[in-house]
Amino acid sequence: MYVCMYRIRAAFEAIFKRSTLLQDVEGGLPDTLPRSPSIYKKVQLPRERVCDMSPEDQKAWETLEMSKEIDFDRMLQIARKRDMVSIITSLSSLI
Repeated sequence: MYVCMYRIRAAFEAIFKRSTLLQDVEGGLPDTLPRSPSIYKKVQLPRERVCDMSPEDQKAWETLEMSKEIDFDRMLQIARKRDMVSIITSLSSLI
């Protein structure tokens, strides 16, 4: 059991280490690498808003989408499955 926990911990550390090596929007790497992922990552939005709908069509689409029911249980199942696949992929790369 301890070996399994060690491998899981090592997998998460590897994931965190890789995330710190990702380049930010400005294209540079930080001088010092943090030990855990940074919550201060920057994103760059497009300069122009690209929308192929008229404002009226967009409003109608938004109203339709907002009126739909949301199945939070299904969303949770999808998120858990995605997370497990990610963990298993990370673990398999360590073996």
